[in-house]
Amino acid sequence: MEFSAGFDSKQALIDVRDKVDLARVKLPDATDEPEVVEVNVALFPVLTVLLSGPIPERSLVTIARHLQDRIEALPGVLEAAIGGDREPLLEVIVDPAVMETYGVQYAELFALVSNNNMLVAAGAMDTEAGRLVLRVPGVIEDLEDLLQMPVKVEGSRVVTFGEVASLRRSFKDPESFARVDGQPAVTLEVKKRVGANIIDTIAEVREVVEAERIHWPAGIQVGFMQDKSDQIQAMLTDLQNNIFSAVILVMIVNQPSERHSSTPRSVSVSRERMRISEKPWGFCWEHS
Repeated sequence: MEFSAGFDSKQALIDVRDKVDLARVKLPDATDEPEVVEVNVALFPVLTVLLSGPIPERSLVTIARHLQDRIEALPGVLEAAIGGDREPLLEVIVDPAVMETYGVQYAELFALVSNNNMLVAAGAMDTEAGRLVLRVPGVIEDLEDLLQMPVKVEGSRVVTFGEVASLRRSFKDPESFARVDGQPAVTLEVKKRVGANIIDTIAEVREVVEAERIHWPAGIQVGFMQDKSDQIQAMLTDLQNNIFSAVILVMIVNQPSERHSSTPRSVSVSRERMRISEKPWGFCWEHS
C-alpha cells in the first residue's frame, strides 16, 4: 500500500490493521495469519561496502567487524549490518576409543556442557532505584574453561574434558555464500539516520574505509555498491542551474517593460550592471 506525503503513519497502521481483522474471517482456513508491517524506505541501505580477498574467513570477518564499529560511530549512520559472516562456535572432536577407556558416554558430555553454560538466577534485590534481578554467570568464555572442566572422577584421578575430546574454533554451517572473483567476501550494508544528509554520510563512510584500508593486508579488495550520491548531486546541480536560469530569464523579460515605465524609480534597471559568472554548481550574479 502507498500513502501520500504528510500522512499520519500511526493512524494509517491502525486503520489498515482494523480492515485486515475484518477481512480475516473471509479467508480460507488454510490461509496463513495475515501480517501488517510498516516499511520505511528511509531505512533502506544507502551504501554497501564489499570486502573480499584471498585471506582466511576469520580474518576477513574480524576486519569487517572492526570497520563496522568505525562506521557506526559516524553521526549520520544508523547501522552497518554485516552480511556473509557466520556465527562462531567451538567444535568438539571426540575420540571414541578414549571415551570407552574412561567409560564416558556422549550424553554425559552433552549434559556437562549444557549445565555449565547458563546464567543461574540468584534472586532479586529491592533498592531505592528499583528492583534488581541477580544472576550468577556460569557461561563458558574461552577454550580453557571447557578443557579444564571435570568429566568423571575415578578414585583420586579426575578426568577432564580435554582428555577425552579436542576443541577447535569454527563457524556454523553457511546458509548462503558470497564470492567475488572466486574469493570469499563479506558486505556491510550502511543505513543512514532519518534526516541525515545522504551525500555527506556516504562521503564520510568512504573516508573511513580509505583510512582503515592502509592497515589491512594487501590482498583485500574494496568495492562500493548502491552508491547514488553522484546521481543525487547531479540532480541537485541541474535543479540549481534551472532555478538560476529561470531567474535570469525573468529579469531579462522584465527589462523592456521597466525601461518604458513612467513610474519614477530610485534605481533604474537600464543603469543596472549585472555580472554573471559560471560556477561548478550553477550561476551567480552581482548588482551594483
